[in-house]
Amino acid sequence: MNPAQWIKSPELLVFQHSTDNRLALIHRLTKQMQCLDQHDAALWTAWDRHLLNAGERGEVWNWLAVNGFVIKGGRHAPVPEMAIDSRTLEIKDHWVKWYAESPDLFVLFNSRSMRRNNPLLVLGPYGSLCWRGVLAGWSVGRIRAEAQRVFGNDEVLPFLQRLITLEFLLPISGIEGICFPAEKIIKEFHAPEIQFQLSHAATPWYCLWEICTTCNLRCRTCYLPNFTDQGPDLQTALNIAKQIIDAGIFYVSIMGGEPLLHQDLEKVIEMLRTNGVFVKLISNGQNLTQGRARALVSAGLNQIEISFDGLSARTHELSRGAGTYIRALQAIDHARESKISRIGVIWTIHTGNLDELERLPYFLCELGVQECYLSIFKKIGCRGASAPFEPIDAKKVNLIYRHIDIWKESYPKLTIVLIPGCSCGRTSIVIGSNGDVRLCPFQYQALGNINHDSLFNIWRSLKLYASENMAYTQALCSETTRFKGWPQW
Repeated sequence: MNPAQWIKSPELLVFQHSTDNRLALIHRLTKQMQCLDQHDAALWTAWDRHLLNAGERGEVWNWLAVNGFVIKGGRHAPVPEMAIDSRTLEIKDHWVKWYAESPDLFVLFNSRSMRRNNPLLVLGPYGSLCWRGVLAGWSVGRIRAEAQRVFGNDEVLPFLQRLITLEFLLPISGIEGICFPAEKIIKEFHAPEIQFQLSHAATPWYCLWEICTTCNLRCRTCYLPNFTDQGPDLQTALNIAKQIIDAGIFYVSIMGGEPLLHQDLEKVIEMLRTNGVFVKLISNGQNLTQGRARALVSAGLNQIEISFDGLSARTHELSRGAGTYIRALQAIDHARESKISRIGVIWTIHTGNLDELERLPYFLCELGVQECYLSIFKKIGCRGASAPFEPIDAKKVNLIYRHIDIWKESYPKLTIVLIPGCSCGRTSIVIGSNGDVRLCPFQYQALGNINHDSLFNIWRSLKLYASENMAYTQALCSETTRFKGWPQW
């Protein structure tokens, strides 16, 4: 096949080595992989087809062609000019975050306060070309022509319209009334699929911050090793918040212990939100008065999740103690009355409460809550290790997935998610109450301390450690991991 006729396949994951300019190309459908040295990686990025089979490495490009990494394109019809082609595109505001895993794999996140899930897009080669054009200040016409050159097809405008709709880009006049034909080329990938393919993201997507371990309850599901650390003082907490911002993290879950017991919580939230980080709070709800809920709103909190250990007073209080169920329900009422943007339930499932599963959508509708995140109980921690119930097995996990699939049809307004398999060290990191940085909430070994080194430096240093120790964290979470069988880079 003549290399001058080749176009890139849009069905590729393209990862860049952390220390040099090599690339790994993985075909999403066949799972085949080819590594490109620095010379071939430069040719791939520049995409000068006349040079692709030159020199000693021509067999690599022939292999890519035989295995569908590059495909034959027809004669390139000229891109028809449109009135908007001279326009350039602008990123909407500081709520838009992004980073590049490679020139062909960008990750975008919109951290604006929204009542539904905030968009996190993993752009494939085609979508990444469009975003690179935006960052480079290219005109719409130049992006269209480049997409036609590299992929043999111009579907730029409908994709730009999607980015405008999701508030990644400012609107441009003239695009609204265009009727686009059916799109044929994939431009973005399902984020969890990529999350579990990454052995270690260039930038962490997500941070769990255990802002204290002190707690007003002693839940039988708790994984914490102690309840004694009151967490950082205000200045230290703000320094940690700055580290989260500087590391480029998209969103953070502040938890405990019980985070409402930290006296400077609202000041920390305010700093994170001012700098465009999405902030979620996970609380047992016992101290969430209406006044406290209003203070959280004033600080800019995006989302609150109230923890449940059962969907009835009986099962919830078996773990959390008498009176805790009604106070958790009242916390949701206070959050709603105070207009916290997003309110959810996080339910820890085990052998002692699984029989309530079928009731879940009714429970959420009764509460007036549209989001629920299901967490599989792990028998670990100073309380959880001796709990009177057990983690559920793989068959029960599959049962939950089947229910979720049914609920998507029956209750389309509800978002019910089984927290997926292990992202620890891949796309997420944990900051402990004393500043220790860990791979996983259920793993207590410190890999660095944010008070002594920057979070970004610690994250970069974890690449080798994360790969070598992934077996441990995956073993804790493997029952919920659906994405398997990928070659490792």
